[in-house]
Amino acid sequence: MNSLSSKHFYLIYKLIFEVLKYALISFVIILILFPIYFLIVQASLNNSEALSNNVFLAPKDSLWTNIKEVMDQLFLNGFKNSMLSVLLINFLRISLYSLASLGLVKVSKFSKKVFYLLFIFVSLTPEISLYMGYKILLYKSNILESNVIFPLIINQIFSFFLLMYLYKILSSVPQNKIKLMTIDNLNMFQRFVYVYLKYLKMPYFLIIIFSSIQAWNDFLWPTYILTSSSEQTISIWFQFSGSRDASANFYNLKAAASFIALIIPLCTYLIFSPFVNKQISKSF
Repeated sequence: MNSLSSKHFYLIYKLIFEVLKYALISFVIILILFPIYFLIVQASLNNSEALSNNVFLAPKDSLWTNIKEVMDQLFLNGFKNSMLSVLLINFLRISLYSLASLGLVKVSKFSKKVFYLLFIFVSLTPEISLYMGYKILLYKSNILESNVIFPLIINQIFSFFLLMYLYKILSSVPQNKIKLMTIDNLNMFQRFVYVYLKYLKMPYFLIIIFSSIQAWNDFLWPTYILTSSSEQTISIWFQFSGSRDASANFYNLKAAASFIALIIPLCTYLIFSPFVNKQISKSF
């Protein structure tokens, strides 16, 4: 009898635990998704609804109209600069990190320790404290006046995490393969293609994902260097969408622009995050 009561108690306890677990998960999901839902609601309002004092909790039918309206020449300029920045930072990071990682594999332990200390020092330096120096350098070299793409990503070139991750993968290449490519007298390009590339595909994939999202979302640095410029990025463009004049600020248009700026990195994260997290957990 006592055994039966204990079993019933355990089943009730397990049922309550499962209900509370799924209730907590549902609450967290709602908490995370509600700001996005509210943004969509605001972006779906027409101009008269946006200027009214009413509170709307359900989406209206003006979302696509507002999206079309904010996708103007300023959007095209910001989209172009952001996309070119994404391409450039990916090219630079993959190229520079590959060369740096190959160099670290070959140097002595003492040299590695010196590089580690230097990397840690640079990574611990607050990024915003470097902005003034970057801007002075760009103005003195006239780079900012001729082209904005490289200046937009100069603050993102160094990433201690991605560099060390790439180096760790290169260090894990089996010694027998390294000896074989030495015996076969392969040149540098052949070594890279036939030996290293197999191990570098996942690190390159991670670099592309993280670098793309970072370059797309970067806000403080572009705002700092493009204050007096007609050039924009996506992160700057959406702030001014809907501000037609001093008397009218259509936050529904601003919300539509914010939705456009958000949807690309969000979709990228949702699609690739399970795969990325799985690969990272395998590597460490």
